[in-house]
Amino acid sequence: AWVVTLGSRPFAPQHGRGRLATTRISCSDGATRSSAHSPVVRMNMTDLEILENLHESYNLQRIGSLLEGEDLYRAVAPQIAPLDVAALPEVLTELVGLGGCAGAPGRWAELGVDEQAKILRRIATRANEDFVKQLSISRVTRPGADVHLKELFKSMAIEFLSQGRLTGPDTWESQALGMWARELCANMQQEEMRRFVVLHARDYLPVTRSPGHMAGNAEMIALACAFGRPMYAYGKGSLSKDAVEVEINNRGFASVRPYFQTHTAAAAARDVPPVRVFQLDGDGPFYMLGCAGTAKVVRQGLLATRS
Repeated sequence: AWVVTLGSRPFAPQHGRGRLATTRISCSDGATRSSAHSPVVRMNMTDLEILENLHESYNLQRIGSLLEGEDLYRAVAPQIAPLDVAALPEVLTELVGLGGCAGAPGRWAELGVDEQAKILRRIATRANEDFVKQLSISRVTRPGADVHLKELFKSMAIEFLSQGRLTGPDTWESQALGMWARELCANMQQEEMRRFVVLHARDYLPVTRSPGHMAGNAEMIALACAFGRPMYAYGKGSLSKDAVEVEINNRGFASVRPYFQTHTAAAAARDVPPVRVFQLDGDGPFYMLGCAGTAKVVRQGLLATRS
């Protein structure tokens, strides 16, 4: 058995209490092995417990009250540097309003968070449109394409459920919706899923351009592909998981794992740090995550700086 310790202190999650205590968990209690052979266990944790662990394990904290209640794009925007924008194709920078590649990084740096977030939404929507075009021709074989397809399908299913075009659970509780979408995805063949996404994309993708649409996993993949930056999302992530995963090292200390993360070939080639966000309540607003002392509040918003 292991003594599971979250961060630097022994920890047994008590939902709604944030109580700290020592607990023992054996492999038979549902632990799995990660690729690095570290035990991984699934726990019920509150948002506060997750944030405390992120701070203790990685020195990550929620950055700035200006981002409270905002969407994914406002949480991501301060973490996108001009060098990231320089990696965008010229045709894309022109389409989203940044002009040609030569001046795009400078124009990005001059914008406030609100305008940057609008551009990120356009970039993500365009990237998803391009992905669907590729799907319409044939199966996409790039690494991670199967995950992109599944996440886009789940987002579409929940949107169509809200429009009454699909039948599902009688509740809008996030865990129930997440379980419904995951089961729907698991019971569908990939080719059937591809045809569904291609057939109904024209009804769904225009919705994602609206400022009121809550972006999620599919948009994270789209941004990761566009910028060549990995994306790490922490929290309870009801659309991805039904519990929080923590990884335990050989000393018994446990660290919260992202509920969703992207890895692209471009990101591996650039060797750049990930964009990190935290989602409240499993399906609520996003917050920017950063290390203490590495972000400054500027230009009526947040700009990430590396130390």
